[in-house]
Amino acid sequence: YDHFSIDMEMTMAGVGLLTEGPLSNGKGSYISSFRRSFLKYVIESVGMTAIPEFWNTQTKVVYNLDSRKKLILNTVGGWDYIKVEGENRPDLQEAENVEHTGYQYTAGVTYKSLFSKQGYSLLSISRSSSSWITDVYDYTNDGLQNNYFTRDNRESDNVIKGDLVYKYSPNLEISTGVNYKYVQYSLNEKADPDLLNASRIKRIA
Repeated sequence: YDHFSIDMEMTMAGVGLLTEGPLSNGKGSYISSFRRSFLKYVIESVGMTAIPEFWNTQTKVVYNLDSRKKLILNTVGGWDYIKVEGENRPDLQEAENVEHTGYQYTAGVTYKSLFSKQGYSLLSISRSSSSWITDVYDYTNDGLQNNYFTRDNRESDNVIKGDLVYKYSPNLEISTGVNYKYVQYSLNEKADPDLLNASRIKRIA
């Protein structure tokens, strides 16, 4: 890129922003985007109770160390949220209140080096993570929130990867590599016993 630019898009669903341009007097470049929903403010006006919210972003930065070596940074992330409350459906009595939040992101950096006109090597380090947080609840006679199902789960991947690529001819390319991955899990769920509720059965019947 030899110039800076910015683009914005607005619709009833949300807003999007895209920007790109050079870095360090042309030694590098970047491109970045961001989107966010406005559905909450549009749909609330028509009386709906379950309104999703979200945003996401992505950024890529390339920096040339010299004519044969460069660093590449990539990030992707997102967040979403929804709350369902007070649906007043008899068949969902005591299960109509749900609040959920989730996020995901991936970030990594790659070092690329040309060792000949036909070959190059890559060394990458990255981390990816996801989270899911959910509450299902009702209210006590005192108006307090009573969670009878709760989830707080997280999953992460940590990766180191090396690749070697050599283009022997226009029709033949040879590649090899190594990959190390360390995975982390955190699973936390709590649920109250599922007991029959005579008043609920009567209402449904």
